[in-house]
Amino acid sequence: MWERGIEPDVTSFSIVLHVYSRAHKPELSLEKLKLMRERGICPTVETYTSVVKCLCSCGRLEDAEELLGKMVRSGVSPCAATYNCFFKEYRGRKDSEGALKLVQEDEGGGFVHAQYAHL
Repeated sequence: MWERGIEPDVTSFSIVLHVYSRAHKPELSLEKLKLMRERGICPTVETYTSVVKCLCSCGRLEDAEELLGKMVRSGVSPCAATYNCFFKEYRGRKDSEGALKLVQEDEGGGFVHAQYAHL
């Protein structure tokens, strides 16, 4: 896009990240998210959730948890869809402790309360 003089915005990046998520391309997702920030474009909850979904569905739960922390520290609150990415992966791993830990971390006030997630 830049070669053509077109400056992508948050919507452009979010669409690309959604496509990478559906294609299970975690490295490309993380690379584009980094580029987005470097260009001064602030990711939205939808943008972050696409990357979280990609990481979780590719078995990279720890990376997804790290990204969740960055998301919250940058002032973006997770939504139910963000939490559902984690809960789906925890369920697949039969890791009720991991899911419980996420809920307990939320009780500290850092995330949107888990009652909004579709368990």
